[in-house]
Amino acid sequence: SDLFPSHDTVWVGMRTSDDIQAREELRFQTEAQDIATAIQDRLQLNLKGIMGLKAALATHDFKFSRDIVDKYQRSRNLAVEFRGVIGFGVISRTKPSEVASLQAKLSREYKEPISLKTNPEAKEYFYISAVEPIGVNHRALGLDISSEARRKAAAIESMYSCHIVTGK
Repeated sequence: SDLFPSHDTVWVGMRTSDDIQAREELRFQTEAQDIATAIQDRLQLNLKGIMGLKAALATHDFKFSRDIVDKYQRSRNLAVEFRGVIGFGVISRTKPSEVASLQAKLSREYKEPISLKTNPEAKEYFYISAVEPIGVNHRALGLDISSEARRKAAAIESMYSCHIVTGK
């Protein structure tokens, strides 16, 4: 009777459903791998930019100044070379006895008062001491990232490994 399909017809329908599911799983795995590869490529590209800044600083015996960071930034096209990156900068590991000197230096270089927050119990600080382009990143200048444990750990790990490490 037409009301009851044959056993073979039901089996073919189930087989087709399994094939569709297997193809979708394979497509999902392929797309996930493509996304992971794209993210790794993007991070590697950003690492090359950071290594370029490191090389620029090395030519000045790692005695950074805003001028060096600004010149490097102007030599790059962030929007094209590092899509999604809104800026980059330098983090200075600073002892409490060096805070006033760093604050004076930043105020001179940026031609405005720069305030560095301190904690009397801290043994060291990790200040964002240069950031370019300054316009969209102005609020980050002088931020002590060591006040957040994950960011401080990421900065220390990055410093010793020379790899990009996020603290978010």
